[in-house]
Amino acid sequence: MSTAHDLAVAFRRLRLRDMADTLDSWQGAMSAATLRVLEALTTAKANGQHVRRVERAVAAARLPQSAALTQFVTGPRRLPSTDAATVRALENCRWVKDGRAMLLTGPSGAGKTALACAWAREAIERGYRVRYWDATDLFDRCENMAHRHELDALWRELDRCDLLVIDNWLTVWMDAHRQTLAFRLLERREGHRSTVVASVEPVSAWSGRMEDALIAEQLMDRMARAHRFELTGKSLRLVPDDTAAEVSHEALHSVRRRRNLQDVKSCASGHHVSSVPGHKNCGRWTPGRKPPSSTKRAGRSKRKR
Repeated sequence: MSTAHDLAVAFRRLRLRDMADTLDSWQGAMSAATLRVLEALTTAKANGQHVRRVERAVAAARLPQSAALTQFVTGPRRLPSTDAATVRALENCRWVKDGRAMLLTGPSGAGKTALACAWAREAIERGYRVRYWDATDLFDRCENMAHRHELDALWRELDRCDLLVIDNWLTVWMDAHRQTLAFRLLERREGHRSTVVASVEPVSAWSGRMEDALIAEQLMDRMARAHRFELTGKSLRLVPDDTAAEVSHEALHSVRRRRNLQDVKSCASGHHVSSVPGHKNCGRWTPGRKPPSSTKRAGRSKRKR
């Protein structure tokens, strides 16, 4: 259990200085039960602030997905081609502090974007600034800023990101001008800021997707010290979602339970309700009465009368 002094320190970390000063003056007059209540309130306040900060940071990073990294290690979304021990060794995000890069390669649907966003969320949880970019959108922005002679402002904006996620790398052909922009970006971040690159193409095939072979070799050399994850297997988009299947199965059972409940209520009220569509008893029907006739027959009987 925390002491009154520990709680006062926690209050100051939460920017509750007035409450901390008041708590210091009441140190000798509080019971153990009061301290436990204050400790629970302080913990709830700290957790709430942390959750809201993470939510704001995730929204600012523009992550398309925000699954937790633990889901890919031991959770239901575990990727069979990833080594759980390697992921746990990098889970403390020390590589982000050291300015190391990470390269995720694999076929479409193998989980590159999901894993990259999970790493980004883990970095956000630990207080790092993160930004997600699609490669095509990023280099379009670079070209537009270069035409307006404002490229330095974009470099400064990207330099403020502790972790930059570049997705769909080399999905389209990269000309020499974009290669130069990519090389300048990776060169500025090397050893200072971390970069996660997700690409369908392996590093050995990068030269075939770029115009200038010399710049392609320099780009591949910049990723030589990066942590690499080569994802394999079938596309996760083609695998049925077990969670959705369980939800639909539970919804079907809930519909059946509601029908059974209606049958029980109708029996208790003296009415019979059939759940079979088209049956004469489908709906409310009282024994001793004829089932309601159709509109056409009712109209014909009135005409005869």
